[in-house]
Amino acid sequence: GEGTPEIRFSSRRVSFGTVEIGKRRDTTVTITNVGTDTLKVVEIRGSQSDFSARPAAFTLPPGDSFVDTLSFHPTGTGSIAGYFTFASNALVPLDTIYAEGTGSPPVSVDEPGSARMFSLGQNYPNPLTGNAGTTYTAIPFEIARQGAVELTIYSGMGKKVATLVHETLDPGRYIARWAPDRTAAGIYFCRLTVNGVSKIISIVLDH
Repeated sequence: GEGTPEIRFSSRRVSFGTVEIGKRRDTTVTITNVGTDTLKVVEIRGSQSDFSARPAAFTLPPGDSFVDTLSFHPTGTGSIAGYFTFASNALVPLDTIYAEGTGSPPVSVDEPGSARMFSLGQNYPNPLTGNAGTTYTAIPFEIARQGAVELTIYSGMGKKVATLVHETLDPGRYIARWAPDRTAAGIYFCRLTVNGVSKIISIVLDH
């Protein structure tokens, strides 16, 4: 009589761990035909675009095994759960492997402007109020490696009002102080530049 193909997986669940958005991590699963006729896998499909398989189709004689590559390439952050469906001519025509992974924001220490190289916190108090010249606001910032640091204040019109830091600093956390002496009320911008890469916050001055 006719034989029947039967599909068996080395694992029913794959976990990819944490992967940066824009990158890909591969794992493999071994598929064995434990049946008595040729197994034809016609399509392997991920439940969402974050999961894919290659090749997505193959043929397997009875008793043979095939190693397929399953990939996770997150399109968003956070925990992503899904599955791979295997469509075949086996007794169970649609079979499933569960998949999970976590997407993380794209950051790398070696890229300029990376979040890990330096950070600029919001000043406090903000808005800054009080008599001109008697009050200051604190501006916290942190750098992860030694660099040429410049911290400047600009008016809303783009005019430089003050330079608070202009030197080479070692890695660490710092707090700069700005006492706006006889400066008109309004919105100001504080720009932190480290090794040529900048981050900006806005400061509201309210007399």
